[in-house]
Amino acid sequence: MIAATESMARGLASDGAALWKHTSDSIARFDGKRWKPTALRAPAM
Repeated sequence: MIAATESMARGLASDGAALWKHTSDSIARFDGKRWKPTALRAPAM
């Protein structure tokens, strides 16, 4: 039970991180100065 909750929390956290990364990547791309490094690090989905 605890493991399931832990894994669910981890899933939510990584979803949040992915959303934040997408948002910050978009901002960086709009900024136009430093999107290349983040784009290279982003996993292909």
